[in-house]
Amino acid sequence: MNDYPTEEELNRMIEELEREQLYAPRHLKEDILVKARKIEKRRNKNVQPVSFRMYTLKMAVGMAAAVLLVFMIPAESGNGFEGIGMTEGRWKALEERNLSEEKDRVSLDERIMARMDEKREEAGKLFEKVGNLFRREDLGGNDYEN
Repeated sequence: MNDYPTEEELNRMIEELEREQLYAPRHLKEDILVKARKIEKRRNKNVQPVSFRMYTLKMAVGMAAAVLLVFMIPAESGNGFEGIGMTEGRWKALEERNLSEEKDRVSLDERIMARMDEKREEAGKLFEKVGNLFRREDLGGNDYEN
């Protein structure tokens, strides 16, 4: 009833397989090489060599495009390119605005530092007053008490 081999039959089959050496079919290597050659031929058919004239033409077009792009970039001074990029007047206005912002920042820093110096002086005076209070002898008590 049972179509599956028993445990003993499986062990016997495994032992027989381990004793015998297994070989690949003789035609397997040839089949693999034939399939590899077919694949290589298909790849070579898809790749067509580019003619020298076509290659030269593509290079010339690429170089012409690069030269055109170089001349289309606006100059820093803006001469001759008023409509493109920033003109000289815009550059100067931007620089002046940056300078004024920097001056405002510096003046704010100076005000903050001055205020901090004032607070340090006030704190120093306060600590001095507290120290003088503790040094006085009229606090009630003498030097021998803890």
